[in-house]
Amino acid sequence: MGPARLCFSLHYNKNEEKLMVKLIRATRLTPRGNNITVTPFVKIFLLPDKKRKVHSKVCQRTSNPEFNEEFVFSVPENALAERTLKFSMYDLDKFSRQQMIGQVVYPLKNIEQLSSDEGSGEIWTDITEQDNKVHKLR
Repeated sequence: MGPARLCFSLHYNKNEEKLMVKLIRATRLTPRGNNITVTPFVKIFLLPDKKRKVHSKVCQRTSNPEFNEEFVFSVPENALAERTLKFSMYDLDKFSRQQMIGQVVYPLKNIEQLSSDEGSGEIWTDITEQDNKVHKLR
C-alpha cells in the first residue's frame, strides 16, 4: 500500500488579492494511537502567519475522506511567492483529542499558474509524517 496522499487545488484572484484553496480529498490515512478507524480533519495555514488558520469539517470513520471545501486567504500579489501553504492532518479520537497524522507543505512560488483561469488544477501530494522523535544510530 502506498503513502497517504492529499488532493487540493489553488486559484489566485489578482483583482481581489485572494487565494482560493479547495481541499478536495485525502487517501490511505492510517489511524493514530489506539484508534481503530480514522476520524480526520485538516487545519490549513498560510505561512509564515501561524495565527490565522482554517479548519475543514471532521469526516467520520474513513481512511479516504472527501472534503470538497473551499477556503479563502487574503494575500497581496507581491507577497504570494514568499508564502507557503501548510496542511496539517489530524485524527480525532473518541475523547476528542487531536493526534497528528501528517502534513503537506506547499510553497506558492508559481503565481502565474495560480492566477490563470483554471488555477492549478488538482494537485496530489504525499502526506509526510510529523516526526519529532530523535532516532539513534546503531
